Amino acid sequence: MRAWLLILVAALVGLLLLLGGCDWASFSKRAANPYPGDLASAARGQALFFELCAPCHGLQGKGDGPLAATLKAPPTDFTDRSYMVTRGDPDFFWGILRGRGGIMPPFQGRLSEAEMWDLVNYVRTLYPASP
Repeated sequence: MRAWLLILVAALVGLLLLLGGCDWASFSKRAANPYPGDLASAARGQALFFELCAPCHGLQGKGDGPLAATLKAPPTDFTDRSYMVTRGDPDFFWGILRGRGGIMPPFQGRLSEAEMWDLVNYVRTLYPASP
């Protein structure tokens, strides 16, 4: 019984990847953050964040930017520790790459892979390190 369930789940994931146009092989190569703990990367990410993300997410990443009220869903609060510790770097990279459900635009083709990882590294600096 469990084998059939695993086969069904694998088939559904494959179908979603196919229908979503996701190139999982190329994404999985990027899944590990190539710039962990790199302060220079976070600094570059901060400049990008202020330019591209702050209008919705706010200067401090609290989801309270000047455009936040105009969106159909609130922007992510990157200072919310309970949210941030449950997401991995690939989750943030994927969101930057592909956008978020028509609310956040995709940055694929607009930012380089390195710039997207720089943003991930900066966003990681926004939440408190201790509870």
